[in-house]
Amino acid sequence: MLNCKDVTRKIASDEFREAGWGERFAVRLHLFLCRHCRRYAAQLRVIGAAARELCGPPAQDPSTLERLERQILERSRRGAEDKTGSTEKQAGNYDLQ
Repeated sequence: MLNCKDVTRKIASDEFREAGWGERFAVRLHLFLCRHCRRYAAQLRVIGAAARELCGPPAQDPSTLERLERQILERSRRGAEDKTGSTEKQAGNYDLQ
C-alpha cells in the first residue's frame, strides 16, 4: 500500500492520470482510508479551480495563436540575422489582442 508521501506526489502531478488501473486503485484506496490525503486532494481541486477562474479560458482563437507564432518566428529570425554576435536576448512585447 502507498504511503501519504507517495499519494500526495502522485495526485499533485500528472503521474496519477498516466498510471495504470492498479496504481490508480491503490491511490483511491489510500484516499478512502486517509482523511489527511483526502483533504489535501480537495485543497488541490479548489486551488486548480481558482487558478482556472483567474486565468480564464485558454486561448481558443487560432488566428491569435498563428499571429503570435509569426511574431515569435520573425523576432527569432531577426535575432539570428543579427551580425553583432551579441548573445543578449531581446525581450519583445507580443500583441495578445
